[in-house]
Amino acid sequence: MNDYVSHHFLSSLLDTLHMILMSHVMYTYLVTNFGNVLGIAATLWSIDASRFLLHVAITTLIPIADDGS
Repeated sequence: MNDYVSHHFLSSLLDTLHMILMSHVMYTYLVTNFGNVLGIAATLWSIDASRFLLHVAITTLIPIADDGS
């Protein structure tokens, strides 16, 4: 039961962080750079952070789910 709770908490935390980062990406591209065609060429720090979170999710959540499920 404790593993399920910690797995669910970690999953929810990573999902929340991902939504925050993607909201930053959408706001920057759609609001801040509205009408700026060259603005889409810039890579945002939040995209790189989201890639890092994806790596963390793959390396931590998948092995946990495969252990006892």
